[in-house]
Amino acid sequence: MTQQKQIIQEIDKFVTEMMNVKEEEKKVRKHLTQLDERINKLEKISLQPPDGMENNHFWKDFKKGLDGFSRRIKQLIEKYQKDKIVLDAYAGQLVVLVYGMVKAGKSDLGNFMAGVPIKQLKKEGLLKEPSLYDKIDISIEVWKDGEKQIEKEFMEFEEDAVEATNRIQVFRLGGLTWVDTPGTGSMTKENAKIAQEFTDNADLIIFLTSSENPLREQDIEEIKQLHFKEKPWLIVISKSDTTDEDEVDGKIVTKRVAKSSKDRKDQEDYVLETIKEKELNQHLQNTKAISISVALAKDSLKTGDYKLFQDSNIPLFYKKLRETIKKCDKIGNLNGNIKSLIKTVLEGDGSKNISLLQLKNNLKELEEKIKEISKEVEEETKEEPKTVEVES
Repeated sequence: MTQQKQIIQEIDKFVTEMMNVKEEEKKVRKHLTQLDERINKLEKISLQPPDGMENNHFWKDFKKGLDGFSRRIKQLIEKYQKDKIVLDAYAGQLVVLVYGMVKAGKSDLGNFMAGVPIKQLKKEGLLKEPSLYDKIDISIEVWKDGEKQIEKEFMEFEEDAVEATNRIQVFRLGGLTWVDTPGTGSMTKENAKIAQEFTDNADLIIFLTSSENPLREQDIEEIKQLHFKEKPWLIVISKSDTTDEDEVDGKIVTKRVAKSSKDRKDQEDYVLETIKEKELNQHLQNTKAISISVALAKDSLKTGDYKLFQDSNIPLFYKKLRETIKKCDKIGNLNGNIKSLIKTVLEGDGSKNISLLQLKNNLKELEEKIKEISKEVEEETKEEPKTVEVES
């Protein structure tokens, strides 16, 4: 196996996991649809009383129970409509909001996550290995002034310093929703409303700061403007690479390499310590820091250097996203809600509201009463009619 193939397999593994999350979401959607269909059928039931039972109190009690059960189910379904609305856009999705100052590398990271470097290298003939990105159609949503301006095939995030700062750019990769946001200082009032909707449903806030000068005063001020107290944060120290000189065939060659483990740890510790010193803890909860280099990851794809890909720390970044998915467990929570709904329908909720189990027992009792009455009628019809003599 070539090293280039190893790199692609590592990337494809993450893509597969994101697609699997999407498949799990589809299963949940299917369960909800089936539940709705069954409830709708139940609500449309119009039972006609058996002959001779119109005024029987057993029939009236059963019909009353059925009507009450239908109303109760309708109330429960309406209660879960909000969850279903959220499901349409976010449930089952890992929603990641990406913040950072201009030139911090937000668009570069977003493009890598969307597979842009792989597609570009294939066009240039520098990458032959097949990838899952070859088979996936990714679309991009661009929001400007509070409105969706365009939704088209994803090519790449705009990196222009002016254009990219006044718009929100979104792409979805299976179960991953990636939201590239402008800084708070350049976000319009209209875009702020859209960003808030994403924020309310976000599972992870990523803040990028450049390794050239991590967590500058501007970064700190930006973080102070972001009030996401209940959201987990990941501080990504981008561009964590440097240059090294080596002699090849008697010539000095400059190449890009990862910063040393010590330098990376020092910067990560500095960032976390600064957060404490600047009392940013009130803005950041469960904060972690990681150093990455998208440039090294792209270089590794070109050269087929698997170690270089590991040095980029992109595999570790994937791991952080996986941990977030596991921790928030949106699919598990949604499944729990559905099971709770079904249990309430079947067994009741402890109140006086009738359950399906009670309804079933009532129906059984009604059937037994119908049999009893039918038997009485049948016995009466079997009795010999009396002969009446008529005087002549």
